[in-house]
Amino acid sequence: MSRVLAIDVGGTKAAVRAVTFGAVTRGTVAERTVAERTVRWEDGTAAGDLRRLREAAAGLGAGRPDAVAVAFPGTLDASGVVTRWPTRPSWRGIDLPGLLREWFGVRPLIGDDAVFAAYAEAHARDVPTLFYLGLGTGVGGAYARRGDPPERVTPCEAGHVVVRPDAPERCDCGRHGCLQAYASGPRVLAEARWLRGRPVTPSELAAGLRAGHRWAHAALDPAVAALGLTVADLAELLAPAVVAIGGGLGAGVPALTDRVRAEATRRLRAGTPAPDVRPARFGARASLEGAVLAATRTLPPPATEPIPPTTEPTRSTTEPTRSTEPAPTTEPARTTERKHRHDGRQPARPAPLAVPR
Repeated sequence: MSRVLAIDVGGTKAAVRAVTFGAVTRGTVAERTVAERTVRWEDGTAAGDLRRLREAAAGLGAGRPDAVAVAFPGTLDASGVVTRWPTRPSWRGIDLPGLLREWFGVRPLIGDDAVFAAYAEAHARDVPTLFYLGLGTGVGGAYARRGDPPERVTPCEAGHVVVRPDAPERCDCGRHGCLQAYASGPRVLAEARWLRGRPVTPSELAAGLRAGHRWAHAALDPAVAALGLTVADLAELLAPAVVAIGGGLGAGVPALTDRVRAEATRRLRAGTPAPDVRPARFGARASLEGAVLAATRTLPPPATEPIPPTTEPTRSTTEPTRSTEPAPTTEPARTTERKHRHDGRQPARPAPLAVPR
């Protein structure tokens, strides 16, 4: 029996999943028990965040897992110390690998959150290439090819692709017109709040779109225009077979994907193949699913013959549930990544994103 612990650290919360694999017998798959919790950051301090994170892991009975993997959005140096994370600046200077090793007794795998998400999405689809766009507190991106292990998935700063260089407002990075300034979750919800006159949640925005409310469609228009242009550029640069849109905004507003697909197709040159723009199969849990897969690669292989992997997403709740999935193979995962993220501050409302017709 083996146990892995996966953690997806975000700008406003963290998700923790413990997965226990039963014994593998010839001709059967490993029994898999999953327990998961989500915690929200409260006091804005690293000490408070880390306390809640450790309590969540303890509440799952994580104890001493056989492997730990963490999807992390900040910047780490070569030794794993946090050097930059605009959303949670109090984390700067934390020796993340050392702290996790002290907690759980094993050396953790720490990877870029978009890399783990792209790895999970590519693992679940029979496609040659996939680009993942994660729309959350910031906008993350990563490119994966069929069969790539996590360390071969390529991360990128998709949120800082410039889609409107003449924009009067600045992105958090200091430049004008970055994708993140139009398509991050906080930016879209801020626009919806300005148009509606009161705070709007992703589910309320989705409901407003279904009901045909003008404020909801107008709030999403800048993000659709910016994302459609970005996907069209990706088609020229990388020609991915699939662009998977995930993150909290992507999962919470299903209508976004169809609109981005249509806008990207409109922006493409005649004859250029359009990527298949799809919702992320694992929704807002893609990074967490990828962390589970990466952690399980470090476990010893089963004594019996390998079993083909499943492509179905794992169902997880706050209480342990039982399901069947295969025992994974082993290979190391990337341990340090770079990522900029939105610092949570809302700029003045930008002018509507102009899209040439």
